[in-house]
Amino acid sequence: MNKKIGILGGGFGLYGYLPAFCNLGFDVFTLEKYSEFIKNRKDLEKLYDRINFLSSEKELFHNVEYLNIARDPINQYKFIVDTKDYNFKHLYLEKPLAHNLKSYRQCIEILEINKQSASIFYSLSYLDWYQEIIQALLNEKNQNIIVNWKVVNNNSNWKHDSFKGGGLFKYYGIHFIPMFLKSNLEIDNINQSKESLTIELKNKNENKFRLILSNGEINNFSIYKNEILLLDASNPFVRDIIPEDPDPRIQIIEKYIVDYSTDFLNIEEKIIEFMKNFE
Repeated sequence: MNKKIGILGGGFGLYGYLPAFCNLGFDVFTLEKYSEFIKNRKDLEKLYDRINFLSSEKELFHNVEYLNIARDPINQYKFIVDTKDYNFKHLYLEKPLAHNLKSYRQCIEILEINKQSASIFYSLSYLDWYQEIIQALLNEKNQNIIVNWKVVNNNSNWKHDSFKGGGLFKYYGIHFIPMFLKSNLEIDNINQSKESLTIELKNKNENKFRLILSNGEINNFSIYKNEILLLDASNPFVRDIIPEDPDPRIQIIEKYIVDYSTDFLNIEEKIIEFMKNFE
């Protein structure tokens, strides 16, 4: 019998997670209100007949064993609080877990008390360049690595609103915290303004890492290692993300689904400690 997964979220949940779970053979359930979106989108229409559409979230919860939440941090936080009496085999969650540190801690406490299996999709950690940087920071000495990530600021989107769980650090920079933890990097300096954030770190191998996040007129992502350009693209995934084309992140999601970290609570507690520097 196939595993039954419920998907809550009308954006990335549908064009990212839904095809990934289908590709892995899950029985996929979602809400009826998303049916027209799936039927009318060219990269999803072929999956329409494989989806089980249900009328309410409550009905969804009673029909699935696994649940994927692909919603903004405020609504993800509300979900974890409101459904704490349910016990799914696994929750696939999005980053950040909640919109502020107080709510973040509350979510961790609920998941811990309920012994709820859960994970968060830090998508960049599944990319080759990300793992190569970690290995360089751990196994080499006197390395100087600079990551410069420019994003176009859309003020109408929660991803650019720090009070809603977005912003340069909470939405973009958070991807790098697992790297910092695995590479034993410690903060050396932070320079923050309304339009940019620079974090300088170093470890005992005398390696230096600088993360520069800023709002720009175009999206750009670059990596320098000892002043040599290693990557220059519009985004960290290298391939452009084109609406209604198969999302290049689907294969990465598939890796995450079958190989998520089982040390979720420990990692998230360390991430909370790190995030204190930016509150």
